[in-house]
Amino acid sequence: MCIRSVASACIAISALPAFSRAAAQTHTDPFAFLRPTVILTGQDRQRLDRQEPIIRILPASGHELATVAVSTIDVGPDALLGSVGDIVGLKKSALVPEIGRFSSQPQLADLQGLTLDDGDIVEIANCRPGHCDLKLAPEEVVRLHETATGPPTDVRAAVEAEFRQIILNRTLAYLHRGALAEPQNFSILLDHCPFLENRMPELVAYFRSYPDVRLPGAESFLYWSKEAYARRRHSCAASTASA
Repeated sequence: MCIRSVASACIAISALPAFSRAAAQTHTDPFAFLRPTVILTGQDRQRLDRQEPIIRILPASGHELATVAVSTIDVGPDALLGSVGDIVGLKKSALVPEIGRFSSQPQLADLQGLTLDDGDIVEIANCRPGHCDLKLAPEEVVRLHETATGPPTDVRAAVEAEFRQIILNRTLAYLHRGALAEPQNFSILLDHCPFLENRMPELVAYFRSYPDVRLPGAESFLYWSKEAYARRRHSCAASTASA
């Protein structure tokens, strides 16, 4: 199990509808938007013409991992925007077995569909602050460990309830403090997207200064998901904003 930071997952999705409209209206190269971070070659474009997907690992450092995936879809900007709004229908699959959208005022009931795997329960019981492979803050490790090793009641139900509370607390912290909830991680993510800064500075300002800055004409919402990556399940909460 891993917990990803709130709002760290969806910058690309957030920009897509506005990006698609701009490309359609100007008939310019749609991939120019991603330069200089992502450059597609003539050979790449030929593959796309054959409806073959392109997956590429981008330069990164330290513990960072950056990838880009490109494929062709026959859909207009409005239909794409509608699909993003139905995030559960869009993402739920064998690789995303659990997902839900938060209410406008997030509450525990929104997370009732979020569960932990058997291996997560065992790992939590063995975790200690500073000696834990789970991406949790020290105080979160203590809370979950004490719950997992407490009185012999229904341990699974108790640990899952505490885990949902942690996800809710992180979500509420983001709503109240935005990027300040995890400033270093959020800044790194945005710093690696110079194409956004160059072409959509209002969007970058919105993410950097949320909730103090609003994005006119945009709709935003929060959702949670449990996703399978590299043989492990990752639970996360994320924010999307679309214009």
